[in-house]
Amino acid sequence: MLNYAQRWTFAVGWTSLPETQRELEACHAFLDSDEADGEGKRLRMPVVTSDARGPAS
Repeated sequence: MLNYAQRWTFAVGWTSLPETQRELEACHAFLDSDEADGEGKRLRMPVVTSDARGPAS
């Protein structure tokens, strides 16, 4: 579980609040756990885009 949490946190593009909110909504991150269970939804891994990590170092 900790491995998934670490990969998930890294995959989120934390660049701007509006973009991050959209990404978190798409991943079901704001659902209450009871609501998610009732709807059969799980926390999904964000899709990493080429610019999500910022410039390469």
